[in-house]
Amino acid sequence: MRNGNSTPFTYGIIRFSDPDYSVGPADRGLFAVSASKEIKDLTVPLYDYRSDKNLTKGPAGLDIHGFTVVSHSSALGGESWLGPEVEEVYLKEVEELIKQVTGAKYALVNNVAFRRKLSGAQKGKEHYAKRGSPLDKAIEQAPRDKPFSMSIGAMWQLSLNG
Repeated sequence: MRNGNSTPFTYGIIRFSDPDYSVGPADRGLFAVSASKEIKDLTVPLYDYRSDKNLTKGPAGLDIHGFTVVSHSSALGGESWLGPEVEEVYLKEVEELIKQVTGAKYALVNNVAFRRKLSGAQKGKEHYAKRGSPLDKAIEQAPRDKPFSMSIGAMWQLSLNG
């Protein structure tokens, strides 16, 4: 199938999940989502909004569309996307970009996540992170009496190493 510019579409998968609440929060790991009763994958065409002529770009796009597209080149590249540099460099870049585009005095990015597995390689619908998993134990060791800056990824590495 082709889009209006006679360029072939690229397709992506959106996964919808019907949560199974039969396993309560007390039996799941910290921050763990429920298993799913049912999973539905929907294949959809992906659009390159960077080249869409009908999309208002820049700050004006926020008022019109509720989102906007801006150009940004990160200082990160290659393997640095897999390490702590994502939080140390990229999050700060995104916060500065948000302030620049919106005129805000303060911006906070509280999460960054990358899908590392194709949807077909992800665990089945019955999977959920159980209480007492290595990641759960690492999170439980985080300080509770002061702000804590170690990322979930860093805690996961800590849980793998000991």
